[in-house]
Amino acid sequence: MKKIPPSPLPGNKFSLTRLTRPIALFLFVILAGVVVIYTAGPVIIERIIINQMHSAGFAAPRAKVMAITPNGLHLSHVSAQEPRLDVDFITITYRLRDLVRGRVDKVLISGLQYGVSLKDNRLDVGFPVSGNDNHPPHPALPFSTPFKTIDVSSSSLVLNYRGKNYLVPFSLTISRLEDSVLDFFSRPVVFGLPVSVQGRTDIHTLETRIDARTSLSDFQGPGAQYPALEKVVVDTSAPQTAGINFRWIIDKSGKGRGNLEIAAAIENLHLSVGGHTAGIEKGDLYVNASMDDQLHFERFETNFQTTGLRFNDFYTEKIGLHLSDTASGFNFSVTVTEPVDGHIEISGKQTSINQLLSNGFSYDADFDWHLRAEDKSGFSNRLTPVDLAVSHPATIAAQGMGRFGFYPQETSEHDRWHIDLDVQEAVVNLAEVFIPEFFLEITDLLFSGSGTLYAGADQLSAEIGEMSIFKVTQVAYEPADASYLVKDIELTPRAKISRNGDGAIQISGSGRTEKNFEALFDETTVLADFLSIEADLNLDFGEALKGLVRARSDIRRVDIPAIDTLISDVKLDIPMGIGGVSAPKGEFSTGAILWNQISWPGIEGRAAIHDKFVQVNGKWPFLSGASLDFSCGITVDPDKGLSGNINANTGWFDLPEKQLLDRLATELETINIDGSVNMGLNLDFNSAIMKPDLRVAFRDIHVTSPTMEMTVSDARGDIRLNSFSPLTTPGNQRIDVSRLKIGEVELVDGFATFRLDSANTLFLEKTSWNLPEGGSITAHSSWFNLEPVSADLEVFFEDIDILKIVARVSEQKIDGSGLVYGRVPILYEQGKVTIGNGFLYSVPGTGRLGIKDKAWLETLLLYVRDAMKGHPYLSTVSERLEQALQDFEYNYLTVNLKKGAEDTSARIELRGRGVEGDPPQEVGSLVINVNDLGEIINRALRFQMTAEESIEKAFDALFDF
Repeated sequence: MKKIPPSPLPGNKFSLTRLTRPIALFLFVILAGVVVIYTAGPVIIERIIINQMHSAGFAAPRAKVMAITPNGLHLSHVSAQEPRLDVDFITITYRLRDLVRGRVDKVLISGLQYGVSLKDNRLDVGFPVSGNDNHPPHPALPFSTPFKTIDVSSSSLVLNYRGKNYLVPFSLTISRLEDSVLDFFSRPVVFGLPVSVQGRTDIHTLETRIDARTSLSDFQGPGAQYPALEKVVVDTSAPQTAGINFRWIIDKSGKGRGNLEIAAAIENLHLSVGGHTAGIEKGDLYVNASMDDQLHFERFETNFQTTGLRFNDFYTEKIGLHLSDTASGFNFSVTVTEPVDGHIEISGKQTSINQLLSNGFSYDADFDWHLRAEDKSGFSNRLTPVDLAVSHPATIAAQGMGRFGFYPQETSEHDRWHIDLDVQEAVVNLAEVFIPEFFLEITDLLFSGSGTLYAGADQLSAEIGEMSIFKVTQVAYEPADASYLVKDIELTPRAKISRNGDGAIQISGSGRTEKNFEALFDETTVLADFLSIEADLNLDFGEALKGLVRARSDIRRVDIPAIDTLISDVKLDIPMGIGGVSAPKGEFSTGAILWNQISWPGIEGRAAIHDKFVQVNGKWPFLSGASLDFSCGITVDPDKGLSGNINANTGWFDLPEKQLLDRLATELETINIDGSVNMGLNLDFNSAIMKPDLRVAFRDIHVTSPTMEMTVSDARGDIRLNSFSPLTTPGNQRIDVSRLKIGEVELVDGFATFRLDSANTLFLEKTSWNLPEGGSITAHSSWFNLEPVSADLEVFFEDIDILKIVARVSEQKIDGSGLVYGRVPILYEQGKVTIGNGFLYSVPGTGRLGIKDKAWLETLLLYVRDAMKGHPYLSTVSERLEQALQDFEYNYLTVNLKKGAEDTSARIELRGRGVEGDPPQEVGSLVINVNDLGEIINRALRFQMTAEESIEKAFDALFDF
């Protein structure tokens, strides 16, 4: 159906009167000139025609007379720049008697192109306008027409819109039935659709009636000038009609009045173009209007209805539009069934058509609106950048008021239009949504509230009302190796988004939960009393988002069963700066921390987030008189992971009382320990790469273990770890101990330097210990396996007074003094010591030995006496040897150790003489063999000993001569 262009406004009036005056003048001049100039030749006639066209207001007129005959005049190339007119041929036929009377029979026009343009919402028809065109004089009635018939063929109307020309081919026939009646018939072709227009005008009263009809069945194709429409395929099983009825009457005073009716009906129409399909089952349009010659509408009513409108997957069951009361009231409704089931209705008041025409098409509308929709087929999934799986249809219901304005005459672009919506009530309900790509599932999401929306040419703002509420029963994030749940969220959001003319967007708002909610992170449970978020953000055109976000929360408890930890009364106030905005530090704190059934004091500190950078510092008074000061700066990069630094330091603090230590480590229950410790950590990390510097310093450490008969006195050291994986330390880590006693073995003023090569391997660089009786033992370059515990040492003895040691451990059953040196391999594994092949030699000089215990001495001499019994001289030697062993001075002492299949034996050889006697007994060589030396050492170290056993029993029955 041909779209009717807007009627011309005051200041550019166009009526039948103005159309006929130039034509009549033009024809009159031609007819009058024909009689006079018939014999003067075409050149004179051309000059007269051009002059008369110029006088009539035609700009740059042109015309060429091809021939003059007694029955007609033939013209070609008739044109003008204003109006935009170009005619190939004009033939005027006449009879001489009619020509003398100023009349002709026919005017035949072929190849007419007439240009009009649409500028600033006004139709410029191009006819000359007088200086006082606002109030053109009405023609005297009646007036006569100097022709019987005008035929226009092979012609086009050229409509220029935004610099592009659109051709409307047409033909026109005007016939004079009587002196006062004109009949006309035209057939324009609009976008390939022929339209039949016929009408009648009474030239005395200018009463005009016009009827227009068209049908889609006559569609001829769009033509080459509309290539986009050439691919349109129309399929219809019923005639599609459209008609226009127009009646115009001018009274004797020259005032006009008209009535316009437009009716169109469509049934079962289907279109396809460019891969898209559209169709309509039924559509009706009816317009009824009455107006005067000033284009003032006394009545304007429109009804528009469609049934079964489809475009691709969208199916609209009904569309209805009704305008009434001179276009000041309207009602619009749409019912959609696919892909969503919904209905929207808008009704209100708007600018009347009379005001619209008089104020330059400025438009205002105030309306109420109602919306209901249900997403039955998952249409919402098309509107999101990720795939959604919805188990139940999403629903929305909303209503409110609105205002719309359009002001094309405004000089400022930002004042040209606006729309203002007030959402009085809105409810959005999503039963269950699953986002597989992100392992995210949302259950029972509900939004209920109000808000506003304002949009203009360079301004956009939206706001959520104060009484709005947002609820979610559960949010679940469940990747393959973890599970995160948040339950029972009820949030009151406040948000405002605005965009100004330069494209900058401001986002501000807040939200606060109205009741406690629960969050589960794997086996960790968080029960929070409230969570609030405040945001003030800006997004400048072409720039990144920037601003400040602040999160606050009160968390009743955090339960972490995996490490037997319960944290209570957590308070968070964390600011976050985005886009380079500096965020002030917020605060956080916890109440008591229950770990391993032990109650610890809470933590407090300050924190802030700057884009991807998290900064935290705080204090944890974990013991009375002891606290941990910590700080960290962490960068969170989704592509590169975490990087940053963590620093923590305790300062010196005393170890807690035994009761607390026993609860922290049950393996310490049989051990008493006290002293002071200082710990510090500096950790640099980048993704999986960590560079730690963990320092543990201790002093005045005293350890006692009654069950192991072990005592450590005044231990001190400073140990550093430089790797967590593997667990390592630098070299030259050192521990000093003033006294170490294990069973009967006692060492003093010792130290050990070492390095840790893994969590299970320690390399002993050197260890050296003094003995209370004098001398030292040393070992170096030895490996220790820590799991299970084992060691292989090469122990060197220097200036050891071994007889004093034996006297001490034997409780003075043996007495004496003598220094030795040597080397003894020692292997420790499976909880006991094994002695290898080694030796001990006395240093040059003499030593003294005395066996004071009668039982031991009897054991030593038992076999000697048996061997010498019956020999008077030898029995005397036996008596003198017994006296010598009670106080013996030796100048040679060796101890050779030999490892056997089951244990190690010791061969002790002495050379010397007795101190007393007349003369003292000389001993050239006294050999004592000691079996099961490992057993003796383990008993001495209390590695194999019960409460009833003693070192005395270890020596019993172990001597074999």
